[in-house]
Amino acid sequence: MPRLQTYQPFLNLWRCYALRHGLAFILETDDTEVRPPHHRAPNWLRWFTAKKYLGYYKALLVVDPDQVVVPECWNVSIPAVLGAWAGGIYSAPDVATRDFGRPQTLNNGVVLIRSSDRGHFFLDLLLEKASWMQNIEKDQGAFDETVLEVLGMEATARGEEGYDSECAQYVWPNAKGNHEIALYALCWWRTSERLAVCCPGMSLQYHFANIANRVI
Repeated sequence: MPRLQTYQPFLNLWRCYALRHGLAFILETDDTEVRPPHHRAPNWLRWFTAKKYLGYYKALLVVDPDQVVVPECWNVSIPAVLGAWAGGIYSAPDVATRDFGRPQTLNNGVVLIRSSDRGHFFLDLLLEKASWMQNIEKDQGAFDETVLEVLGMEATARGEEGYDSECAQYVWPNAKGNHEIALYALCWWRTSERLAVCCPGMSLQYHFANIANRVI
């Protein structure tokens, strides 16, 4: 209950945004997957919720409770943006994240997942890591590794070197119990740029957002 009270203003904001644009609003209250004996971080609840509901919708926007809709975007409909994206050269994404740049890795505070084979595949691959403990930022390290795994599958399908989890060594604490986030970020960027070289002129963000058909 205290956690719900903390984030209630944010929840109200997203509920109003959904109503304004005629979208469904899902607030999961069944925390079975993150209660004992699982001992998972509460961050994982949204991914289990996404798995439960993704098949009933064309897409889900999975949002951390501390994310907000800025005033400039209040009148922007996410389905409308996707429709415009679908009319472009690369079609609509199966998975998309918020913008990011060096020296950061991804930020999974806001993630769009389409109810497509590739969208479900990515979500399943992420949930395979739900038992990981003490990795970077609860579920963030697992999410980042999932992206590299998918990019590695694309590279392998092109006949190139894939991903052998070389960055995973930095996902967990070192011998002193400290997370080496900077080392992981450096490894993530170096590896992701190597794996995503197939598409000149396409940003890494867009390359990831359009998971290749050959992955499935």
